[in-house]
Amino acid sequence: ALLLNLEAVRVDPRTLAGPFLSPFCRLPYAGKARVFELLETSDPDLIALLDEHLPEPYHRSVSGLLRFLANGLLILSGLGGYSEWGVFDPENKRLRARPAGWRASGYTPSVDGWDEFKGYYQGRTEVPG
Repeated sequence: ALLLNLEAVRVDPRTLAGPFLSPFCRLPYAGKARVFELLETSDPDLIALLDEHLPEPYHRSVSGLLRFLANGLLILSGLGGYSEWGVFDPENKRLRARPAGWRASGYTPSVDGWDEFKGYYQGRTEVPG
């Protein structure tokens, strides 16, 4: 979040104030895309700022870490949106509601399940040893 907000202010300094809580949220979609572009292309100014205080094993690897981080932010947030975690009740180990990802993808869980998921693929009933 800190890196996204730092880059958002660099993309548009007017994002320091506005109706949302963070500068990144205040950017239009094109500005958000620019933030990820800066993170993925090893922005030299940002790398120099971060490299200045890092110990030697990480000194020259920050650009790769940032590129991985930018990709990870997009992938993990997408996975989180399709996860059941937001509606999972850990006490009774059941879902409290239908997960948003299920609604968006049209997924309908079957009570009986599919044979492929039970281990009966192609008529097999056991795994040869």
